[in-house]
Amino acid sequence: MLFSTKRKLFLGGLTALFGATGLFASVSLLLARIARLENPEFVPSCTLNVWYDCSRVMDSRWSELTGYPNYINGIILYSLAVMTGLFIMANKENDRRVIWFTLFLSGAGLFVNINLLYVSAFLINAICLWCVLSIVSTAGVFFSILEYAGRAGFLGEGERVRKYLKWVHVPLLFGLYLLVFGAVFGVQQMGEVWPEFFEITWPNPFFWV
Repeated sequence: MLFSTKRKLFLGGLTALFGATGLFASVSLLLARIARLENPEFVPSCTLNVWYDCSRVMDSRWSELTGYPNYINGIILYSLAVMTGLFIMANKENDRRVIWFTLFLSGAGLFVNINLLYVSAFLINAICLWCVLSIVSTAGVFFSILEYAGRAGFLGEGERVRKYLKWVHVPLLFGLYLLVFGAVFGVQQMGEVWPEFFEITWPNPFFWV
């Protein structure tokens, strides 16, 4: 499959950029947590009202899924994403192991982040805007790496891969973004129109927490 140097630099830069925005969100959450430990009355900048309340999300039991704060995992994974983007831009030869490893991590991270957004909206009834930025960043990394893998021939050279990259890839990403922003803004409106909506017992995807 045709894969120009310009496209390689673009996708590598995009991966690094999305990784950097996710890293920024994770570090911001870390700084907010440190500030709250020093001053319990501290209000994070991402806390705007009852619905957009980072403090409630950070204080919930879902803020540590692996025994460590989620933002610590984010700092590690987004740093890897930045390094992968720089690796793509700097290396002439494609290393399948690096690409597949990053694709797996970003795919798993995207799955976890989507579930965390569900937990925030339906179980905590509060949205962390830094977490939303984290989802946007993770999706950007995953789809950038996926397109890179497809154009580099890692997914095969068939017509289905070409059609996917041409007609499905970008609409799928923006469709996911629409779902994210629909959850961020739509669930609140649903709760205002139908208050009993928040009284529904929604299933917990992280059953071990």
